[in-house]
Amino acid sequence: MVLYPTMNDGNFTLTFDTKLNEYTAIKVYDMNGREIKNVYEGNLANGNHLYKVSATDLESSMYMLVVSTVNGYSVSYFQVK
Repeated sequence: MVLYPTMNDGNFTLTFDTKLNEYTAIKVYDMNGREIKNVYEGNLANGNHLYKVSATDLESSMYMLVVSTVNGYSVSYFQVK
């Protein structure tokens, strides 16, 4: 999973691969672990995926972006200026 740029005004690009056709959730959490935003939730085919993530509605702070599947999860941190 790659999220870039990690610090900006709230527009990010997320790329990741799935090895199976599986349920995937992409969510944003604050640093206290509260869910702030649901970016995507549903089944994805195997392969490379690219999402444009808009966080312009979020306050200036640090956040966690979590991509989870039935096989595990990946976490990336980002900052909205």
